[in-house]
Amino acid sequence: MMSTDNGKTSKLAITGLIAAVAAPCLFILFIIAEVTGLAKSLPALVDMVSIIMPSLPFIALPLSIAGIVVAKTKRKKGVIPGIVGLILSISEIIFLFVTISVYLKEMQNFNPFV
Repeated sequence: MMSTDNGKTSKLAITGLIAAVAAPCLFILFIIAEVTGLAKSLPALVDMVSIIMPSLPFIALPLSIAGIVVAKTKRKKGVIPGIVGLILSISEIIFLFVTISVYLKEMQNFNPFV
């Protein structure tokens, strides 16, 4: 018999949503730090953000999927946050791959001696 926790929300779905939303927020903070010159005074923080930021969508994706599964099987709330986290994380992963491929393409065309 399945338990019915109708009043509870799936914590995995909420965590996946938070991780998916945190990546663009960190990206915006990274850009602000670069523009304002704060990145030069706090290089360790910028390095940490530049490592954590690209990994968050890959963490949010399985959390969102697991949150949707748990919410559906245990009849909890949290399917919508799980779906939103899933959509955000997939779009962020696509954005990362497009950005990296464009960067690598431009680096192939770069000639410092021209």
